[in-house]
Amino acid sequence: MTVFSGFTTINIPPPPGPNVYIGVSGIDAAGEIVGYYGYVDGSGDQYFQGFVDNGGVVSPFNPPTSSNTLSIGITASGEIFGTYINNENERLGFTYNNGTFTNIDDGFLSISTTVDGVNGTEVYGTYEDLTDVIHGFIESNGVFTTIDIPGRRMSRIARRHRRKRNSTAAATRVSPRR
Repeated sequence: MTVFSGFTTINIPPPPGPNVYIGVSGIDAAGEIVGYYGYVDGSGDQYFQGFVDNGGVVSPFNPPTSSNTLSIGITASGEIFGTYINNENERLGFTYNNGTFTNIDDGFLSISTTVDGVNGTEVYGTYEDLTDVIHGFIESNGVFTTIDIPGRRMSRIARRHRRKRNSTAAATRVSPRR
């Protein structure tokens, strides 16, 4: 890792295709950085991996069976969360804490689950059911609560961050979308 005029360069292995992308999506209170890198091939198919940069040492970071890590974030305390496509082409949410990956399974008949954040013991995000309706959810200690706005086909839990001396507090709200 090299610092240039206030910017930090993160060196990743080059992906094997054109249209290369890299993005940093979070940093915890200890300075651990998470993000993604990948490429889009000539057919428009996306191939992305997550990464963790811990003190300048960059390592790929992908849940087991992941073929494509779609999003990745980190809490102030270092819990990593995100969404990936597994080798069976299913979209799943995950958390990673103290060396353990946990898939977030809503327990419903859903075709995809997305984790958008973690706030203490609560995980929040969305899931899409078999009728293509997108529901917001909050999971706390294995109990899922569905958040829906009457008359809408999509409900989403959003987060709001406030920075204060190296800590991040997250709040949740219901956000209607058409």
